[in-house]
Amino acid sequence: MAELRTFNVMDYGAKGDGVTLDTAAIQAALDAAHAAGGGVVYIPAGVYIVHSTTGDASDGALQIRDNVTLEGAGMGLSVLKVRDGENHKITGIVRTPSGEVTHDVVIRDLTIDGNHQKNSGEIDGFFCGVTPGSTDYDYNILLERVEIKNVSRYGFDPHEQTKNLTIRDSIAHDNLGDGFTIDFCFDTVLENNVSYNNGRYGFNIVTSSHDILLKNNIAYGNAANGISVQKGSEDRPFIYDVLIEGGQVYDNAKYGIEIKLSERVTVRDVEIYGNKSGGISIFGAQDNLIVGNNIHDNGSYGVRVREYDDRDGVQGTYKVWASTGNTITGNVLTGQSTAVQQVADSSQDNAAYGNSGDGALKGIGLSPLNDPSGSHNTSYVGYVGSSPPSPTAPDPEEPPKDPPPAADPDPPHSPSGPTEPPPSHPDPTEPGPAPDPDPPAPDQADPDPVNTGPIDPAPTTPEPEPDPPASDPVEPDPITPDPIDPDSDPDPDPDPPSPSEPNEPAAPQLSPAEQLQAAFEAVLWRAPSLADSLILDSLADAVAAAPATLQAAVNQLVQKADDTTAVAVMSYAFFTGAAPSEGGFEYLLDPHGPNPNSLNSAYYQTFNMENRFINFAVNLGVLGEGHATFVEMYGDLTLRQATAAAYQEIFGIAPTDAKLNALLDTSFSMAGMTFTRAEYLAAYGGDGLEGLGTKAAMVGFLLAEAAKADLGVYAKSSNAYLMDLADGADFNVDIVGVYGQPEFALTS
Repeated sequence: MAELRTFNVMDYGAKGDGVTLDTAAIQAALDAAHAAGGGVVYIPAGVYIVHSTTGDASDGALQIRDNVTLEGAGMGLSVLKVRDGENHKITGIVRTPSGEVTHDVVIRDLTIDGNHQKNSGEIDGFFCGVTPGSTDYDYNILLERVEIKNVSRYGFDPHEQTKNLTIRDSIAHDNLGDGFTIDFCFDTVLENNVSYNNGRYGFNIVTSSHDILLKNNIAYGNAANGISVQKGSEDRPFIYDVLIEGGQVYDNAKYGIEIKLSERVTVRDVEIYGNKSGGISIFGAQDNLIVGNNIHDNGSYGVRVREYDDRDGVQGTYKVWASTGNTITGNVLTGQSTAVQQVADSSQDNAAYGNSGDGALKGIGLSPLNDPSGSHNTSYVGYVGSSPPSPTAPDPEEPPKDPPPAADPDPPHSPSGPTEPPPSHPDPTEPGPAPDPDPPAPDQADPDPVNTGPIDPAPTTPEPEPDPPASDPVEPDPITPDPIDPDSDPDPDPDPPSPSEPNEPAAPQLSPAEQLQAAFEAVLWRAPSLADSLILDSLADAVAAAPATLQAAVNQLVQKADDTTAVAVMSYAFFTGAAPSEGGFEYLLDPHGPNPNSLNSAYYQTFNMENRFINFAVNLGVLGEGHATFVEMYGDLTLRQATAAAYQEIFGIAPTDAKLNALLDTSFSMAGMTFTRAEYLAAYGGDGLEGLGTKAAMVGFLLAEAAKADLGVYAKSSNAYLMDLADGADFNVDIVGVYGQPEFALTS
């Protein structure tokens, strides 16, 4: 294959500085590649701000056409980010044109950030398909190593209709709708993807899709099902011939996998566990096969079979759909009180046999069926085009800049939205005995408030099912971050070897992948998850191919530390004057260390970033080793005076009266009650509006907002320290004194 021409967006005026609107420049490069008959549009490392240029949702932000590849330097390095304050609906930050048949499109090695925390637009990440209702379809679409996060609707949203689609080695997280929505697609392969912390489903196969393979994917921590296979809300044909093979589905708020109004679905060799409502739900579905899975420790049952009553017309059919012809065999089912249940309704001719484990079998036949169940497809096909090679690395005389921090001239003044304070505070102190609080009940925990909207049925048009949360815009919400104490250099050898003695062989140089793995563990104090590994692989490839520096890649890992390591570093720096000791890091961060409630524990996963900072601040300022100093500095101040002093310390500039008013007096409504931020923080402090605890809670809130926006003395000093920590820096360092720079302070 002849090498395609490369179109560098910098040559068309893009800046990638996190401030300039780069939409027009990137679109110009995309249009030039299409006009040339195809090519690779290359996006160097940087943060590129994009927006709706027309206000028409169907135009998206960027449009990619036939025979064009859009390629970045790696996930986390090349970032397309929606501008702050965007209020238009954007059906695809990157999309194929509406109303046109598009083919042979590749998107890879980049991050798409919907920035929903700071805009009100209804936004999808990626979108393709001709037009809902059309019989035409886009075809030969490939996405690989793409991260989509923080969109207010769906992350990956290939739509009516799309054929020969492959999405692999990609990540969707922290989106308010589904991570992956496969809406009327066929001949489609999803492989080695991760979908987590989304506001509804991890993966949603919907709207007459068929001949779909989901292989070795992971879905966890989503607000509804991990994987849903469902026909949607209109009277359309069922989903059919779907194979879900390998991977893991766990810790989702509803079912692990739900098969609803679908037929000939096979679920094979999947580990399914920890899902609150149950492992697998077969809901008004026919001829499905559940085989060879490890289904354990889910809600009340492993597999449940029942009818779907649509007499009220929610699904557009006005009838009752019995579940029939379903087979559950060869599975290991443990840790559920009911292993397999067929509900006593119109469902019939289902079978469960040849399974092992524990739990009861209720209401279902125990003999094989006469007709085989499961998908009829024996050869799944996705993208069949020719993936073009990566573009030549940029001229070494003009290396691409490191991705800059997200710019925001004004520090934040509103939280993600009020959340109920946790019932108790783990003690974030140096190693020693620590309280072991019971994990909060779901209604007491502190996840970010997300209004997921109704879960059933899934939408069949670009209209979103979940409504975005009604919360004030806040500063950019970074993504997630570990330490190493190098041995001191040995004394020089007083007797160097004679020339006849062989010299000690030089230590082998670490590869970029090995260096990044070591940096990750040094900064984040934990092993990478599969989603982390996908990002590490992408970063390592970018460093090895030279479009990105190792320093830029490590900076991306540091940004992942905002809700873990940075919480400990910034809180300790404020209240004690220094980052924790090595033992303190281990206690506060190591998921396998002495503290069962470390920042990387399951307990703290129920806290949003803001509440983590507040929790640490209240403990350190009221209960912990920062208490004496905090009393001396802030005890005699009013809450308003304390807020002003802490703001100046954290951001490097005195707040105006208007800023203080916004910080203290902004009102929120929750559970039918209205309260100011001061009252909200007093609930954490527990000692009244002017109490020391409330002042400490305000410090935690300000530190969290600084970390989210990457603004001010403390946030930037913490980042600089963590960059050094990745390379073996000392512990217990005065991060502001050692790393602080005059330019870190805000100027307005």
